[in-house]
Amino acid sequence: YLLDGYTDRRTQAQWQLELHSCKQNANEGVISFANRVENCYIKLLGTLDDTLDDERRNIHTEMLQTQALNVFLMGLNREVAMIVKARNPNTLEESIRLALSEEQELKSRLEIARYQNVGNSNSRFCTNCNRNGHTSFNCRSQNQGRKNFSQPQSFTNNQFQKQNIRQIGNNAYVNKKICNYCKNVGHLIHECRKRQYNNKWKNDHRPNAVSANTTFNNSQRQSSVATINDPGCSSKQSFSTNSRVPRTETATARNANIVQAEFQH
Repeated sequence: YLLDGYTDRRTQAQWQLELHSCKQNANEGVISFANRVENCYIKLLGTLDDTLDDERRNIHTEMLQTQALNVFLMGLNREVAMIVKARNPNTLEESIRLALSEEQELKSRLEIARYQNVGNSNSRFCTNCNRNGHTSFNCRSQNQGRKNFSQPQSFTNNQFQKQNIRQIGNNAYVNKKICNYCKNVGHLIHECRKRQYNNKWKNDHRPNAVSANTTFNNSQRQSSVATINDPGCSSKQSFSTNSRVPRTETATARNANIVQAEFQH
C-alpha cells in the first residue's frame, strides 16, 4: 500500500521514453546500467492493463522484453557490445551475463597491460576509460560520454576551461581603448588624429575668417589710394616691394624754390 501511494506515478509512454534513453556512461559498470534497464522494464510491466487475458499479456510481455534487450545491447560500451552482439543472446538475462563476463575479462587484460608497462616511463594510461595511449586529460570519453535523461548533467573540465577562456577574452575586449569618433581600437577620442585634422581643416576654411581677411585687405588698399591722391600731402611716398620701410622721394625742386624766394625778399 505504501509503495503504491508514495512511489512516482508515470504513464506507459513516460516509461517507454525512459527506457529508450538508457545508455551506459563512460565510467559506469555493466551492473549499474543493467539495473536501470531492468527497472524500466519492470515499471512497464506494471503499467499493463489488468483486464488483459493471458494471451495478450504474454504478447505484451514478450514485446517489452525484446525492447529492453535491444536497448541494453545498443546502450553498452563499444568494446563490450561488439562481443555480446556477436554471441546473439535471446533474452535480457543472457545478454547481461555475457556483458558481465566480458567486462571482467577486459579489466583483467587492462590490469596485465598496466603492470607490463610499469617500467616504461613514456607509457600513457587513461584512468577514465582504462585505455593506453593517452591520459585522462585528453580522453575523448570524458567529453563525448553518453548521458542519461534521468541523471543531471555535469560540467567537464574542458567545458570549464572553455568558459574561463571566454570570460578572459570578454574582459580583454572591455579593457581595450575604443575611439568614439573614428571607432578604431587603440586610442580615445581626445587622442584621435583624424578628429584633430578635421577640426583644423574646418577652422582654416571657415567662411567668417575668409570674409574678415578680405575686408581687412580692401580697407588697406583704400587707405593707401587715398593717401597718394591727397593734394595736401607735401611728399609722395612709394613703397618698395623688397622693404617694409617707406621711401620718400627727393625734395630737391622744392628746396630750390624756397631759396630763390628768400633772395627776392
